[in-house]
Amino acid sequence: MAHPLIRKLEQFTRLSADDQRLLERVSCEHVRRLGPRADIVREGDEPGKIHLILSGWACRSKQLEDGRGAILAFLLPGDLCDLDSFLLGAMDHSVGALTAVSVAGIPQSLFEDLMLHHARIAQAL
Repeated sequence: MAHPLIRKLEQFTRLSADDQRLLERVSCEHVRRLGPRADIVREGDEPGKIHLILSGWACRSKQLEDGRGAILAFLLPGDLCDLDSFLLGAMDHSVGALTAVSVAGIPQSLFEDLMLHHARIAQAL
């Protein structure tokens, strides 16, 4: 089966074999497996990595003032959970597992390198 991120990005642009190998390598270096209801990133955390869902389902959620929680988005394999998190000083939402998930953490510096030196990947994102 095709890598979930590659499958998703190829809907927007054709990736070279080198780009595909790079994405596969980057997304298998820092993988965590988490159970249902586990936090991937918590509201208030300082962002340090971009998280990629490799398997399972997760959600982006926000704690409301009255204590209730609100689901903002569902995240499936191939989704980057917190792509815009580096614009924030601290996370303004949480990302949590709904089912058992495998998630890759891509360090900010590595992600920035992908954007600067791999035009087709940047274009697809």
